[in-house]
Amino acid sequence: EEHHGRHRSTQALENPIPIITQGRGRSSCAGSRDSAYGLRAVMLSGCGDQRVDVPRVRSTLRGLELSGGGWTVRHLSPPARPEVTALVLGVLDEAGEEAEFVAERVPMVIETLERRAPEAELARPYVLTTSLIELSRLEVDEGACQRLVEGLVGLSQVEGGARAWPVEVRSSSLRGLPSTVHTSAAICAVAAWARRLGDPGLTEVARSGMTWLERYANLDLEDEDIWCARVDGGREMLHVRHFTPAWVVEAAAAVGADPTSGLVHRALRA
Repeated sequence: EEHHGRHRSTQALENPIPIITQGRGRSSCAGSRDSAYGLRAVMLSGCGDQRVDVPRVRSTLRGLELSGGGWTVRHLSPPARPEVTALVLGVLDEAGEEAEFVAERVPMVIETLERRAPEAELARPYVLTTSLIELSRLEVDEGACQRLVEGLVGLSQVEGGARAWPVEVRSSSLRGLPSTVHTSAAICAVAAWARRLGDPGLTEVARSGMTWLERYANLDLEDEDIWCARVDGGREMLHVRHFTPAWVVEAAAAVGADPTSGLVHRALRA
């Protein structure tokens, strides 16, 4: 995936050598996001692929850090993006990076997310869910992250006891259509923080999202172009390919849904 860890991981695995052999992030083929997803996929698989030198990939990811701090989708397209920075830090932490290196950079993610007005960019749900999922696994300021989670909850749409999240948020009165994959990702983020904070209210929010999925989930694969606002005032288009069924299964697991339910069964067979 190119989104939340399920975008183009396979691309990194099919040809891992260029990603790990280029020096200090100077190659256009070495993308922070794709390299991070690829490394995570290798570690999760436990396959021990000898072509992938984990310490070397970790070093390359460190070298892709921008001069002003943080990471972006492509090394030559600054400024840093909070959701990419959160992803890279999460993967580096899993790959055994020094705790101090990660801890020094986590506040930048939170500060960047906080100084963006809650509805200043169309892709706010995507940016928040990606960042919050990663931050839930790291040592962070929990008070600040709780405010961000509440912001994510505030972007949802509620109808008949079911809660969904849109692809885009244009204004408080004009929001995009609910999305299966964005709702699933938001459920994962909210549920992770509900567990970490011991917050039953957030648990109920996540479950209400699952209610929406059970009623309306569309398991078709989704491709979309997301226009993201940048802190420098510019905009950047991200082409995103979602493996929707995987997100639905992960959301179901996050809230402890019945693994034999019709929705989970359909998603696993997709």
